[in-house]
Amino acid sequence: MLPISPAPQPLVADTLPAPFGRRSAAVALLLCLAVAAFHFAHGGALIHTVLLQSFNWVFDYDASRFLGGWCTLGADVTQDVDLSFLGRHALSLATRPLCLALLPVAGTPALALMALTALCAGVATALAYALAAVWCATETDRVLLALGYATSIHPLLLGVIPETFGFALCGIGLHFVWLAQRGGQPLTSGPRAAASLFLNLGFTVTNAGLNLVSSAVMSWQRMPWRRWLALEARTWLLACAAMAAVVVASAAIYAPQLLAAAGSTPQHVWWTINMARGETASLAMVVCTFVLYSFVAPALSTVQLAAPDSHPMLDFRSFQFSAIGGTALALWTLAMVLSVAWAWRVQSLRRLLLVVGIWLLINIALHASWQYRGSVFIYGPHTSFALFAVLAMGYGCALRRYAAVRVRAYAAVLVLLTAANNLGLYREMGDFLRQQPGAVSAAPFAPR
Repeated sequence: MLPISPAPQPLVADTLPAPFGRRSAAVALLLCLAVAAFHFAHGGALIHTVLLQSFNWVFDYDASRFLGGWCTLGADVTQDVDLSFLGRHALSLATRPLCLALLPVAGTPALALMALTALCAGVATALAYALAAVWCATETDRVLLALGYATSIHPLLLGVIPETFGFALCGIGLHFVWLAQRGGQPLTSGPRAAASLFLNLGFTVTNAGLNLVSSAVMSWQRMPWRRWLALEARTWLLACAAMAAVVVASAAIYAPQLLAAAGSTPQHVWWTINMARGETASLAMVVCTFVLYSFVAPALSTVQLAAPDSHPMLDFRSFQFSAIGGTALALWTLAMVLSVAWAWRVQSLRRLLLVVGIWLLINIALHASWQYRGSVFIYGPHTSFALFAVLAMGYGCALRRYAAVRVRAYAAVLVLLTAANNLGLYREMGDFLRQQPGAVSAAPFAPR
């Protein structure tokens, strides 16, 4: 139940959202384009590798399915986007027009796919900037935080790995931006609530849990439970109706066979999530993946996959860090601990911290059992933006406790160390993909 209590206290001055005007929008756009250009230049060197030829070469991502499913004119979409996949990622078909729109500019389906993938990373960076703007008044602090997020491991790798997870990352990021901009008030009803649920539910079905958690936590003791249920039901009805309309229209245009067999979708999804999964990652590895690896990744591991894949795959399977990576991880962990401690002292930030904590626990509990052959990193983007929100809150609090030059110096060192570690892994992944049999050699990190 949601008992009624007195109206929430107004925000303290230290947590009032900073202005976000045309200049800030221009900076966010420039960051988006710069990051997208960076990834497109690197992704162009991967279009003739095994990444776009078959499944499961890196972190169990199925990147190759999107070449036909999203970007190739005349392709049999059902070969790449089947009922099970559509049931778990309902808006995956609706993404096809975006890639086809890039095709005349990019020239080839592979380059169009990489352009769309790079744009997702760019948008994620712009959203990180917008989230930082809630607690940081100056462009310097906002840009520093946004670059720190852009070089964290999930948006970095997803900048060149085509996947629905790139879109899911942006959907979660947008949710946290809107939630933070409300200054602790619920995001329960209205166009933003429905749009956020539409994106999170549509790109990865379990991410709708974030909307439910944030709405419940932010509304607790602030409105009668019957009113909360009524508002929540209306939001879900609107979001689901919009998603159904988009999915049905997309399927009718691109894959009418799927529309005809839609009734068997639950059966296909059930089979997929209950198939033989092989080895299972330990709870400790799941916790490390969702918490410690969110910004600083360990050394890459090579896993030899059994038939029918029968090829090597890169993943993060061991807790091994270089000297640079270990130092970055230590500083990142310290920053997280301090951020939680400082943000908790600000009453208007506590509920947002609870949302992050509950969302993190839900993902750990879910993926301790729901995983495939020990690959967990694939699900990490679900909590990436949530942890960044904690860091952004902590950064804003630190600016009010210490001299700005000290805070920025610490952040700059952390960003540089994290970038050095993660960009090294980014290059290693590219080298691995180009060296596999069947790949066409290309100049390292140059578009073809």
